[in-house]
Amino acid sequence: MKQLLLLGGMLILLSSYACRSRKAMSSPPPAPTGAMEEEAAPLEPFEGRLIYKTKFEDPTNASGGGGVRMLMGNKSVYSIKGARYKSQMNGMFKMMQLYAGGDTLYSQMRGMNGVFWEDARQNPDSLIEWSIEKDVTTIMGLSCHVMTIKAKEGFYQHYYHPSIPADPRLHARHRYGFWAFFIEKTRSLPLKTVLKDGELNVEMEVTDIQRMQLDPAEFAIPAGARIEGVE
Repeated sequence: MKQLLLLGGMLILLSSYACRSRKAMSSPPPAPTGAMEEEAAPLEPFEGRLIYKTKFEDPTNASGGGGVRMLMGNKSVYSIKGARYKSQMNGMFKMMQLYAGGDTLYSQMRGMNGVFWEDARQNPDSLIEWSIEKDVTTIMGLSCHVMTIKAKEGFYQHYYHPSIPADPRLHARHRYGFWAFFIEKTRSLPLKTVLKDGELNVEMEVTDIQRMQLDPAEFAIPAGARIEGVE
């Protein structure tokens, strides 16, 4: 599993922030009986930056304890405009992930001219169950709900508040990492994400919310970069 690519996105994580090599297509999972959904449609989608503090742990200790934290860093800057987003981390890898709003996720690491791409429409994981709980914790003064996703290969929790809205129509093609599914059910961006998959534990929590208009040029592929597919 190519963990670092997902961790760059939120979400994606992170998305993220853990990119897998398998390419099996997966349809958006159906809602199980009894699960709750957000009822209100989003207003204007959030535009600006979300600054996260990040924490990475290797439960297998394969990286020697602090190795993964040094490589990935302790801060992520997530910029979003409409369907487009970019995530940048401050570790030694300087991991960047870019989604331009279409079918493709791009990622790049420090010192590499190549930009790797992944089909965002594909989700190699499969859903077991999901749920939403209301008002479970407070983040930056906001009483947040949590969506929990239990999948075949991992466990996800996204904490969110409706005041940081997202439009499901803009993210419908981004099935990778259950992102479209999360946005469809919550109509919000995550303020905190917890990911556990047996190989890596990730926690990201927002420390600053910056509403602003962003230049579309921020979401362009770096000039002169070589585009390569993920094997």
